[in-house]
Amino acid sequence: MLTVLSYYHGDQEQASELSKWILELGGVKAHSCMVVLCHKASEEGVVDNLRDAFGSVEIIRSIHRDQGWPDSPNRAFDCAARYIQEKQKQPWLWIEPDAIPLKSDWIDRISAEYEAARKRFLGFYVEHAKTVPHMSGVAVYPWFMAKYAPKSLNCVKVAWDVNGASQILPLMHQTELIQHEWKPDTFKDSESLKRLNPKAVIYHQVKDKSLINLLRAAKNPVVATDEAAPARPIPRSYRLQKKQNIASKPRTVEEQERINARMAKARASRFKNQA
Repeated sequence: MLTVLSYYHGDQEQASELSKWILELGGVKAHSCMVVLCHKASEEGVVDNLRDAFGSVEIIRSIHRDQGWPDSPNRAFDCAARYIQEKQKQPWLWIEPDAIPLKSDWIDRISAEYEAARKRFLGFYVEHAKTVPHMSGVAVYPWFMAKYAPKSLNCVKVAWDVNGASQILPLMHQTELIQHEWKPDTFKDSESLKRLNPKAVIYHQVKDKSLINLLRAAKNPVVATDEAAPARPIPRSYRLQKKQNIASKPRTVEEQERINARMAKARASRFKNQA
């Protein structure tokens, strides 16, 4: 499955952390990635990691004035959708720097569920008092967006996922693989990881490094101890081998004479004690 990541200079650092985490998780070599650069964003700290993680990476740039949210994200999404419609012609997963993979097989699972659901869209269903019901923007989309959800294109003052909700929801498969929380609390400690849905493979949205840091610590635990580890006993087979190796080493005439003298003295002492 094609994964599309968009970022601008303001969240490039977070995109860099995300790319490092994707590379650490592994498991995405069978998939491709497209990066949408916005405004003054560069490839630095992001694209090389993605190239190491994914099977292939393509870079495009969205040329538009930075007018903040939601206009700029809308234009980046529109740029990606139209490019895919013309060049790629395949379903695609849209992610952002605040969408954090939770498991190494995150794209495999999303791709498999999308194919099994046989729906045009797959995502998290949002029902909130301050907006209309809609599918959260981090989701899977069909390649022919102009046909299935044209209201999600050319948006200016309303976010594309909200503006296109009436066309997307009837064609949407609701999934638990993507967990969305609007402006959540930061992840302070391992206890806060209990907020994650065990079935989720992507968590959206988290605007800092807190979740990645906790996931990284859980993936690579460090066990500290005040006591030195007990010495491992040397196997008997190794002791015998070492003794044999010592016995087989070549000796000088003087060394052999000293050994013979010690052996003779030991035998004489043994016979004396027996008498």
